[in-house]
Amino acid sequence: MRATLVSLLCGFVFFIVGVTALNWQLWRAAYTDRVQEAKLSVSLADSMVDETIKAVSVVRPLTAGSCTPDAQRILNREAAMGPHLRYVVLIRNHEVWCSSLLGSQTQKIHEDKSTAASLTLYPGDEITGGTPVLFYLAPGISGYVGASIGFVHLNTALKTASNRIQLTLVVGNKMLDYNDVVRPFTSVRQDKAHQQSLRYPFRIEYDPPPFFSLGRLISQGGFLTAILAIMSLITGWILHRYLSKYTTPEENLRRAIDKGEIVPFYQPVVNGASGKIDGFEILARWKHPEAGFIPPDVFIPLAEKTGLIIELTHKLMMRVIDDLTPVMPHLPEGLHIGINISAAHGQSEVLEYDCLHLLDALSAKKITLVLEVTEREPMALTPKTLSMFARLRSHGVLVALDDFGTGYSGISYLNEFPVDFIKIDKSFVRRISNSPDSTLLVDCVIDMAKKLSLKIIAEGVETQHQADYLNSKGIHFLQGYYFWRPVPFYRLAPALLFGFHRISL
Repeated sequence: MRATLVSLLCGFVFFIVGVTALNWQLWRAAYTDRVQEAKLSVSLADSMVDETIKAVSVVRPLTAGSCTPDAQRILNREAAMGPHLRYVVLIRNHEVWCSSLLGSQTQKIHEDKSTAASLTLYPGDEITGGTPVLFYLAPGISGYVGASIGFVHLNTALKTASNRIQLTLVVGNKMLDYNDVVRPFTSVRQDKAHQQSLRYPFRIEYDPPPFFSLGRLISQGGFLTAILAIMSLITGWILHRYLSKYTTPEENLRRAIDKGEIVPFYQPVVNGASGKIDGFEILARWKHPEAGFIPPDVFIPLAEKTGLIIELTHKLMMRVIDDLTPVMPHLPEGLHIGINISAAHGQSEVLEYDCLHLLDALSAKKITLVLEVTEREPMALTPKTLSMFARLRSHGVLVALDDFGTGYSGISYLNEFPVDFIKIDKSFVRRISNSPDSTLLVDCVIDMAKKLSLKIIAEGVETQHQADYLNSKGIHFLQGYYFWRPVPFYRLAPALLFGFHRISL
């Protein structure tokens, strides 16, 4: 699970970082484009103002004379020679007295135009009507000289430079927006960027591009975004493979439990006299997808050390319920089911819940659940632990002392713990042979158990001689390879259902 989460997180971070870098590059390119477009618009407007200044400087001497035909020809010529000029006029006493458009016809004009600053925007004037003009005014020898740049050319400066962004021409306290309307200009807006003319008193304003734009990312960087997504998936997959290969044993075991790789195997407990199956012990086996079956002595100690034994036992008991439920009505009455528990189970409430759930799920026939307590790790017999086992005993759950004689806690358990069975460890049973001294230890264990009125299960029976000897001692619960090896339930089911005997070879 941890490897999966880390891999997903790293792949996601890789994608986000890549998309962020790509978005920054696209934003930077868009920002640079807008700056260049604004600079181009400023340059176009500068060249138009250059024309007006040149024309004004040529006709300036005419302000000392009168509007003669020669003066009108000069005005017409300058207006015609300037590609962007609308007209050139001579002004005196708030009146146009000579013009390239009107000739010697006089025309009253607004007072502010006759004394305006050098460069002014007008929504329209008395000469051109309602079309916007950029008007340049300069003092002459007597009065003023003025020249205007027509609306069509202003529009060219604003829109030819860029058809993708909206440029606004700002001159003094007025502005010509993208919709060709002259409006009052009050103050500089913080959300606007601008490009100032370095030669004349005007600037071009525009909206800077947003830092992130999904449309821009898709339209301009869609292919690279798809490549980043693929690379992120590959990165996450490679990292997952690496982490899965080089994880700790605890992580490997946790993943195996979560994925259901820990499966139950069943080793029958046989009645030595009749050969019938009286019950079975549930043994955990790790069915690794690559390494095959891993022995329990490899992973059970690790599970006990890390506390994973609680979850492992829970999953194992749930699998037992799944195996037995379909055939439970056909199984013999009084079947014993042995489950191994460790010291950690004594402090866990999960064990009690799992035991009661198993008894309830398999209630179609009377069964006896036996909890086998190992001596490998002593269980703390706290009041909480003893109380839990007392409640379980009230539901018919029995306790067996497993691997008896191999640890240091067996005698203590017999004194303080309600034990119903002892299981003679296979190391004692294996000693039984034709030698008279080979049975001394096992005889001592048998005698002690009988004096304590405890039932005995002998495990590790591997030969006929061992089985016969134990039967002669009145021990009829036998378990070992001589009778059955641990097997999956589908191999044990026929023997339980039809009652035939199987001898393990």
